[in-house]
Amino acid sequence: PDATVSPDAKDRTIEELRGENFNLKVDNLGKQNFIRQLVVDREQMLGEIKKISFELGAARSRVAQLEAPGQSRDEPRPVATVTHDQVTVSADPGPPPQTARESPTLPSRKRWRLWG
Repeated sequence: PDATVSPDAKDRTIEELRGENFNLKVDNLGKQNFIRQLVVDREQMLGEIKKISFELGAARSRVAQLEAPGQSRDEPRPVATVTHDQVTVSADPGPPPQTARESPTLPSRKRWRLWG
């Protein structure tokens, strides 16, 4: 069968196969580039989703703090003190009452120095 095919027909068939092979290689490279771009786009989108999710969580937290009943930061907080098995609460955060039992004598500062 090979002897009946002319050399020109063989050359044409070889050229057609080479062209087809080249086109297939180009198609594969195009597909690979497209897949790479999809991966990059997906990573960027996931990064943006994470950023927006974090910002949304922070905004929800701020709204919850604004809506929560609470005290202003400018107002003094109540202070609870214990004196002789009693608890007293006052709005003035002044110094707590001290008794002889509650305030131990501390050594002088010279004993507390570690350097110099």
